[in-house]
This record gives sequence, C-alpha cells and structure tokens, in this order.
Amino acid sequence: MSEAKLTISTRRTGTKRKCKLTLSNPAMVVETINGVDRNKIERIAYASLDLTFDESSTLQERKDLVGMLANALAADVAPVDGVLTKLEGYWG
Repeated sequence: MSEAKLTISTRRTGTKRKCKLTLSNPAMVVETINGVDRNKIERIAYASLDLTFDESSTLQERKDLVGMLANALAADVAPVDGVLTKLEGYWG
C-alpha cells in the first residue's frame, strides 16, 4: 500500500442508513540498504467519517448535511483547521 486509498460503504440498521468513508494516506521514504534504494512506508495517516441518515430523510437533507460538513472542513475554518491540521487543543 503506497498510495492514498478511499473506501466507501453503506449499510442499513433498522430505519437508519449508515454510510462510512475511510481515507488512508501513507508517507513514503526511500530506504537505502547495501546501496539499493527501496520505497518504505514511514507512517500512515487515517481519516474516518460516519454519517447516519434516517430512511425517511430527503435527498436535500442529506445533501445539506454533506455540504455543511464539506464547508466545516475548509482550510480557512477555525477552529476546525487548527485542531485537525495544527493539532491544537479546543475548548468550546
């Protein structure tokens, strides 16, 4: 696994629809052993998003929630950016 990977799944539980999105992004380094270079995974960052909708929700309600989430994750939104990318604490 040396490339970013996106996984999306859905399942029903009772009257709810659960959607899960998972993203993994490996950080690669070049390791030299006996003069031979090879790529090595140094670490992997993971993100996981769980959404739950009632089966009776409308398409517009679901689009609204996804849009609000996308807006909240924008790079210029404080404190979300500070917590998620700068690893700052949050007391709100």
